[in-house]
Amino acid sequence: MARHGIHGLVVRSTPHHQGVCHRHHRWLLGGDQHHLDALPEILHADLRHRRLVRCSTAPFIALDYQCARTITANWFRSSEPLALQQRWTRRLDAIAEDAYGDPHRPTEDRIELATYPETVALTGLFASPHWRERKDLHAEAARRLAVDAQDLPADLTSHGLVASDS
Repeated sequence: MARHGIHGLVVRSTPHHQGVCHRHHRWLLGGDQHHLDALPEILHADLRHRRLVRCSTAPFIALDYQCARTITANWFRSSEPLALQQRWTRRLDAIAEDAYGDPHRPTEDRIELATYPETVALTGLFASPHWRERKDLHAEAARRLAVDAQDLPADLTSHGLVASDS
């Protein structure tokens, strides 16, 4: 905006699938714009997310993203599965420290950034008509998240968007 001569407060509404500025490698969702040079998986996840939105025939991709975001945030707070917790901790350590935040309890914005690649992976799964009603959805989610199926919490059905595993 400064390039256009606007130097005051600018309010920007960002759709769920435009969370990254690829030109400047910055996270745009939330209050802080974090540098993503140390987190290439966030940049790749954003490209997959944009492709999902562009190519999806599912009219409710935003709802699928919201559901996936809720699930990954709940997993983050419950500290399961351990393999994902280690990834998320590494990502949180890679971004700048929150000077005003509690280092042991990240803000919602930081949680969304840390869990973003897994959120996008689940979004693709939920948006797929092929996988939506399958009984092996839990195993496919584990495969896409690169974790053991038995380590993955069984709450993929908690929001009513996917078929039960049993």
